[in-house]
Amino acid sequence: MTLLPVLLPEGYTSKVAVNDKLAAGQVIAEKKTAAAALENMINVAFFFNIPFQDIPKVLKKNLGDAISEGELLAEQSAGLGKTSKKLISQFSGTITKIDRDNGNVGIRGANEPGKEVSETIISPVDGTVDFCNNEKIVIKTERDTMLALDGIGGEAEGLITFLDEIEETELNIGIQGKIVLAKSIDRVSLFKTIGLDATGVIVKNLRDTDFIDLGLKKITMPVMVVSEEDYKKLIKADGKKIYLNGKDKTIVLI
Repeated sequence: MTLLPVLLPEGYTSKVAVNDKLAAGQVIAEKKTAAAALENMINVAFFFNIPFQDIPKVLKKNLGDAISEGELLAEQSAGLGKTSKKLISQFSGTITKIDRDNGNVGIRGANEPGKEVSETIISPVDGTVDFCNNEKIVIKTERDTMLALDGIGGEAEGLITFLDEIEETELNIGIQGKIVLAKSIDRVSLFKTIGLDATGVIVKNLRDTDFIDLGLKKITMPVMVVSEEDYKKLIKADGKKIYLNGKDKTIVLI
């Protein structure tokens, strides 16, 4: 038996209790947030056939103003004896954007009261809850798990493909959807791996500056640095399915 810790980001609530039996894929934590309001775009410049930068001249509302569906948004005065051209809003909300670069005016609606969306965290393995609170859930499992020396990114599953010393020429469409395992990887090859839609990367050696660069670029693909012992163990698992969690630094052989 091994213990697999799953750290819960802020706002998540545990949905399990100690000694609960878990199945892989079962929801173990959840976060509910108000559904985001939509921002509707109206191209005022196109409607009036005027230059983009001139849209403030016809607007009857300012940035931050509230507007209701059916209310006058913009009006273009006509010559003597002619009828002015009016633009009536089809949306209710707040003016959030007046863009002189493309002629758009953005109207963001209000959040719908009571409407929520859920984000969940699932268990990557079968097992039993050994410990839980709203910060961490520890799962006791018979699966082979290991803790990386360092990790970044989110969660991913895929088959291990072992490339040893990575040469840029080895990186091709064949790594798409795979977890790349290598002794080391340079910055160019690492970002090429991301561009080729690999699911994750595990290495024994990665320069600190490259690792920091990944964090600054907010890379979501998990990239893990493992010990010599775990690296050798993973080589033997070449071709097998694996789960990575960059945030928790956990690796699970599935």
